[in-house]
Amino acid sequence: MCAMRAQGATRPVSGRDPFAVALIVFAVLGLVSLAGARVQAQAMDEGAVVLGLAGLVAAVSFVRSGAVAVPRFRLGIAWTAFLAWALVCAALSGRVWASLVGEVTNLLGWCSLAALTAVVMAASSRATSVRGLLAFIAPIVVFGQTAATLVQLALGTTPRGSLPNSTYLGEAVLLLLPFVLEDDGGKDVIGRPQRVALAVSAVVTLAAAGSRVAAIAGVVWLVWALVTRRDVTMRFRVLVAAGLVVAVAVGGLVFARAEVLGSLGADTLGERPQMWRAVALAVAARPLLGYGPDGFVAGGVAVTTPELARREPVLVYRPGAVDPHDVLAWVAVSTGAIGLALFVWALAEIGLAWRRGTKDGVRVGPAAWAVGTTAMVLLTAPLAIQVVPLMGLVLGVSLAPAARGSVVPASARGLSAARFAGPVAVGFAALVLALNAGTRLPLEVHDAQVSPRLVRFAQAATDVWRFDPHLAHLASLHWGWVAASDRGVAATQPDLAAIERAVAVDSRDPFVALEYARTLRFYGADTATVERAFLAAFERWELYPLARAEYAILLAEAGRDAEAREQIEIAKLVEDRDADRRDAIAAAEAELGR
Repeated sequence: MCAMRAQGATRPVSGRDPFAVALIVFAVLGLVSLAGARVQAQAMDEGAVVLGLAGLVAAVSFVRSGAVAVPRFRLGIAWTAFLAWALVCAALSGRVWASLVGEVTNLLGWCSLAALTAVVMAASSRATSVRGLLAFIAPIVVFGQTAATLVQLALGTTPRGSLPNSTYLGEAVLLLLPFVLEDDGGKDVIGRPQRVALAVSAVVTLAAAGSRVAAIAGVVWLVWALVTRRDVTMRFRVLVAAGLVVAVAVGGLVFARAEVLGSLGADTLGERPQMWRAVALAVAARPLLGYGPDGFVAGGVAVTTPELARREPVLVYRPGAVDPHDVLAWVAVSTGAIGLALFVWALAEIGLAWRRGTKDGVRVGPAAWAVGTTAMVLLTAPLAIQVVPLMGLVLGVSLAPAARGSVVPASARGLSAARFAGPVAVGFAALVLALNAGTRLPLEVHDAQVSPRLVRFAQAATDVWRFDPHLAHLASLHWGWVAASDRGVAATQPDLAAIERAVAVDSRDPFVALEYARTLRFYGADTATVERAFLAAFERWELYPLARAEYAILLAEAGRDAEAREQIEIAKLVEDRDADRRDAIAAAEAELGR
């Protein structure tokens, strides 16, 4: 996945290659980056820091070695074109920073794509070392995730291993499963029978945890891996296939009956049809540019109107609803039809690279199976940022070129500045991602106890990252808690200044717009000023149930009863468990009843 052919000679790498070891460490670290997170946004920030550092290490490895191995030149062109188009979409999205670093609890913006690119390139260039290390750590990590999930099942807690949920657990396990049956260069710590037993138990555990698509994909791979062995009889193949299917079904039915039986119902996909409907409408409204990388919320709220809610069920957006649960839909709403076409072209080139690698004698199978089965999950689920570094390594290994003809010696043309432009660019993007996420990590939690200790840091953070609307929003929330109890602070209105900055640099985020209206109301702004702020929020998200309910309170207090009742009717168009919306509706109705 690189725009350049290697122009420098590669040096032999071994299992002790420090860059390969560092990348493996970050891949494993990403899987446990939930540690210490109090809220989901902090967990995502931790994952972003790990991904950013992994991308930076990968970029430095190119600068040090002066070589990038590319298995297929057209693949480099396709992916570079996609990244370039995605950057154009980010620049014209109306929310540039959010498109660069990603949404609050997803963080798969353009910088994440750049960091992923760097990791893929590094893994492809150092495939021998990375493949051996993957074979070494795969049994260890899969055993750890399986054991943790079984303990969680036994304790009656949510089964998810070290990941945010069982779907993300499935992605991590599928990326490593094919390497469980690989050897690591004759340094096996466990034998093949134990590896087979571990692979079988991992797939059964995925079913027991309710990761249905991952369990099915794992069964498909495992059956193929075992029955295609030449040293087994047909009877053994049939018994293995039947036994695996039965084991997975029993594991799922015993521990995840609701999920498995729910798969047979009409509501199997949950809110996904509403997500995909929103994607289709958003792409139709902005077919060429999309809404910038990670732009599902911006696109979805732009087309979710009261009229649509009256006709059919709609997705209710909140800061945590940031992915359409389908990788192709994510690309389409983020980069439009052009970006989707370039992305599909890159996928086709990956398939051709696998085919060419197989013909050239490269061991493509395990890594290709890992990527392929994970792709099945990504058709109905988002990609966890904690899993991205590992996915980059596995994808890079699958794209390793044959030794012959894969690089051009550095002495042939010398080292030009242009040759470093790509690695430097993606390395810089990865560094920005890591630093930005690390800065806002402690600020994601805000309340009366936490905020007084963090307001100064929040202010300094917004001064450093002046174009980050999320950091400005967080600073406003922290200052707001302090201003609510300290009249001296309230007199200077620092929370209002911070939220005004957030509104100014992000023209699409409705959550920021609502907070602006709330802050104006807190400081006693006149009704006309507050009303304009609410109307600006509705320009971003016309339906916005919570904002409609709070706007109804304002109208009822102003004696505009008919308009207030209209807003309450809109707020009631959706059925969700948002306590804030219910409380606001009750307050508005109480005001009308006076």
